[in-house]
Amino acid sequence: MNMLKTKLSTIVLILCCWYTSSRAQSDVRAPPSVHAPLFARTQYFNKGVNFTVSCNATGTPQPEYTWQKDGANITSDYINFNATTGFLWVESATIREQGRYRCLATNTWGTALSQEIHMSMISGERFDDVNARSMTKVAGESASMECLNPPESVPTGTFAWYLTDAKDKQVSFSPTKRHGVDERGTLHFAYVEVDDDIPAKLYACGVHNAQANNIYLGSKVDLTVAPGSDTDDSKPRLLYKSGPKKGFIGKSVTLECFFGGKPVPEINWFDKYNKVILPDNARFKIQYHGRRVKILNVTDYDEGEYTCEASNSQGKLKEINFLNVTSRPMWVEPPLSQTVVEGSNVTFDCISKGADRENTPSPPIWYQNGEQLPHNDKRIINFTKFRLLHVSRDMDIMNVQCLVQNEFGSIFKDAYLNILTPITIGSRPSPVVRVVHGDVKTLSVSAVTDPSRTLAFRWTLNSKDIRQSRPGISLRSNDTHSSITINTTDLNPMDLDTVLGLYACVISHDVQHVVVSVDVMRMPPTTDPSTTEVQPVTEGIIEAASTSMWWVLAVVLGLLLVVGSIVLIVFVLRHRYPKRVYLLEKKELKNKLDPMRDLENDYFQTL
Repeated sequence: MNMLKTKLSTIVLILCCWYTSSRAQSDVRAPPSVHAPLFARTQYFNKGVNFTVSCNATGTPQPEYTWQKDGANITSDYINFNATTGFLWVESATIREQGRYRCLATNTWGTALSQEIHMSMISGERFDDVNARSMTKVAGESASMECLNPPESVPTGTFAWYLTDAKDKQVSFSPTKRHGVDERGTLHFAYVEVDDDIPAKLYACGVHNAQANNIYLGSKVDLTVAPGSDTDDSKPRLLYKSGPKKGFIGKSVTLECFFGGKPVPEINWFDKYNKVILPDNARFKIQYHGRRVKILNVTDYDEGEYTCEASNSQGKLKEINFLNVTSRPMWVEPPLSQTVVEGSNVTFDCISKGADRENTPSPPIWYQNGEQLPHNDKRIINFTKFRLLHVSRDMDIMNVQCLVQNEFGSIFKDAYLNILTPITIGSRPSPVVRVVHGDVKTLSVSAVTDPSRTLAFRWTLNSKDIRQSRPGISLRSNDTHSSITINTTDLNPMDLDTVLGLYACVISHDVQHVVVSVDVMRMPPTTDPSTTEVQPVTEGIIEAASTSMWWVLAVVLGLLLVVGSIVLIVFVLRHRYPKRVYLLEKKELKNKLDPMRDLENDYFQTL
């Protein structure tokens, strides 16, 4: 029988533990958080092929996924996605699938939005022209062959020039110090030579689409070079420069200068402070025989005038290129995900800026769980802050989003607010504990917190960590309870002070910490023997005074009881015999009046 009871008790205990654990686990809450895609990007696809896009988010409960295209929920039957995995795919894609895609992850506590992915279909066209144009130069002269009407290319193509024959067999035409291709696709010769006139060969502009791995040729030129004087040198002259150019913060930008002249001019570049840019400068890269300077990782400070100087034996020539630094909005303080305890005040920032000397970005647009909020929402402060006071775990767990735009682009950020049950102290020792040598005292602290967090307990004595048990002090801890035992029995009486002082138990997790303090002090010494005779008298007086007070209280209560009884009796009599009972007033008694007798003798007249 006892064995059966033991087994039943064990089963009940296991079920209770399982129920408690399951209930705690079921109360874990976490809004969604998208981990991929984390950055806005452009992704290219070929017509007629399949493409896929993945989305990954976490949250409790596990989020479900939906997708938007160009800001609208996807409902078409030719774009598919899995609501459980977040995977999106398109079969035999066409131009209609081109657009801006965004993933939404939703659970009980909120909706998170991913960054946008721009799906763009790879395309490239051929040149319209079919006939070559003629160009005649004299040896020693400069020449520029424009790439006329280059075709559209997605993504943007790069330019190169080729030598082709009648059957369009092309041979690459590598740039040299004497000739090269600028950013518009024009081929420049500092000066031409007779050998540049190649029989049965045409110069052709090529547009290379790296994604499609295609080269489209066109804008062909039939070059004829007439002999000239090999000794006629010429001073530098400008063939092309970048002119005013935009550079975007954080990106690279290239400035170019092409010069003609004989001999080929040497080119040097000077920065905005008119200092020469040396080849070993880490912020600049000199390319293509000095014709190009590439500024890496552009900043606001790079805006200004850059000078290219060409020189040869015949003279010098300077040209100025102005760089205008601009940018889409840049984050100063983006909204950041936060986990706080219930009752806290929370602020999400959405502060951005543009490039120096540029227009200020438009006011931020705020969203809650993917739904746009009106600008007059009382939680929005000066457009740039979203503030929540005394947050509630049942009402305020959410996702917030912020969008900022200017003429050059936009930035977007998703952040979540998760709210935890605060740490609650279940038991704690007295604020002051006194000990004498030979005592064993246990300071015990228990606490609970949000089911998603595990508590850590740390003890200190006089602000110094107690990391492990030591003479006179032993530690014990688990997830909800921690105790420290002060055992002075084995200590030398002279070492008692080593276990005295201010003990503090720090209960914490990654979001919150609570401190419980206990002052452990030495017991005061015994009272001086010379005063022991007086002590009992004092105690007797106090006891007698206490007894007298009890008697006084008893008498007062008795009097109140008697008065109450009399009042009750009179009240009952007056209601039971209203016509027979008449209480005479003092004046009636003094004048020997008897109203009852007067009534019987009919002394009162009836009106």
